[in-house]
Amino acid sequence: MAHPDAAWLRALTSYIAEASGCAFNILTQGGNSKGAWLAGAVPHRGPGGSAATAGNNAADMLASPLKTYILWGIEPGFDIDNPARTVETLRAADRIIAVAAYATSGLREFADVILPLAPPAESEGSMVNFDGDMIGFSAAGRPGGESRPGWKILRRLGGELGLEGFDQVELAELQSDMQAAIDAGKAEPAEAVMAAPDYEDGFYRVGELPMYSIDAQCRRAAPLQATVQAKSDFVGLNPADAGRLGLADGAAALVSQGGAKAEFKVKISDAVPEGAVWLRSATCATRKLGPAIAAIDVETA
Repeated sequence: MAHPDAAWLRALTSYIAEASGCAFNILTQGGNSKGAWLAGAVPHRGPGGSAATAGNNAADMLASPLKTYILWGIEPGFDIDNPARTVETLRAADRIIAVAAYATSGLREFADVILPLAPPAESEGSMVNFDGDMIGFSAAGRPGGESRPGWKILRRLGGELGLEGFDQVELAELQSDMQAAIDAGKAEPAEAVMAAPDYEDGFYRVGELPMYSIDAQCRRAAPLQATVQAKSDFVGLNPADAGRLGLADGAAALVSQGGAKAEFKVKISDAVPEGAVWLRSATCATRKLGPAIAAIDVETA
C-alpha cells in the first residue's frame, strides 16, 4: 500500500485475480483509510467530488516548501514515507500548525503552535469497515488537560473562521453528515490500468512498518517495544547478496540512502528476496534516511 507504484500493483493484482477466477481483496492501511477514501479525502477529488478543486497528494506537498502546513496527529520523523525530506521541507515553511497528542521535541522544533489532541482511547468517533459501514465508538476515559477530540478541534476552528459545515453540536450530527458523504463516495470509478514501471539495477529497500511502530502511542509503550516484533536495529539481506558483499550474519553494514548513512547489524534470511534490503521504517535509526521503498546502497562498515 505504501509502494510508490501501488496503483500499478493493484491493477496487476486485479488482472491476475480475474484471469485465475480468484477473489481480490485489499487490506487498507490504517484503521480508517476506507472511510477517508469514501468521504472524498483524497487529492484527486475536491469538495463535492469535483476534480476542478482537487488538491495535492503528500508527495506534491513536500516536493517544495509551502507557506503553511497543518500536521494532524502525526510525527513527521516517523509517520511519513520519507522522514528526512519531510523534516527538511517543514523547516523551510513559513508556518506549521500541529494537532497532536504528544508535544514531542521534534514538533516543538518547527511548529508555531501545537493544539492538544485527545488520543483514540480518550476520544469518541467512528471507523469504516471494508464494506463501507460506519462503526461508532465511545471514549474509554476523559481527555487529559486541555486536549479535545479531533472533531471538536475542527468544529471550533471552522466556526472561528466563519466556514460552512462546522456547526455540529453533537457527534451524531457529524456522523450523519459523514455517512451522507460516504454514501456518495461509494460510486468511485474503477482505477485505470497503467504501463508497468521501469526499475534500475541495484538494491531496493523494503521499508516494512513494524507492527508496534504504527502510531505515537505504540511507539511509547515500553512493554510493546520490549517484544521481538519491535526489534528493528538490523538490515536484512538474502544469503546470496550478503555473500557477494562479504557480509556475515551479525556483521556491521553501512547503509546509504537520501544523502545519509547509518550502521546496522546484518541479519541474513532466505525470506528476503535477492536485490532487496529489509530495513524497517518509523524507527529512530532510519528516520534520517530516504523513502521506505526506493533504491538503497549497502556496504561493509
